[in-house]
Amino acid sequence: MSAIDRFNDMVASAEVTKLTGAQLADFIASPGLGMVLLASDPARQGEAIDLVVVMRELRRSDPTLRTALVEPADVLGVMASAQVIVLPSLVVCGNGSIHDVLPRIQDWTAYTRALGRLQSAA
Repeated sequence: MSAIDRFNDMVASAEVTKLTGAQLADFIASPGLGMVLLASDPARQGEAIDLVVVMRELRRSDPTLRTALVEPADVLGVMASAQVIVLPSLVVCGNGSIHDVLPRIQDWTAYTRALGRLQSAA
């Protein structure tokens, strides 16, 4: 099985919504907490699979968390508007705006802190 097939299987099993670049702004503007994965080449960016697992586990602890990924073909076109410099990255959003960008894989507490800050502000 290729890396891209493993990535797509993980995305499907984690119930992550796939977005086009044009849909990203609407996802960010939607109510509630959200995380969006940006990875332009999941086959070469092995951490992308790890980040899907992170989103899955965070969603298990908070079922209201919305999780999505921007289609890889559209990522380069939305990096600036999503405030992303390094790929892959998770964009943490809520209440209509981007609150944090977490590049590559990080310590678990980075994710829980980012979501906790956003929940406290709500």
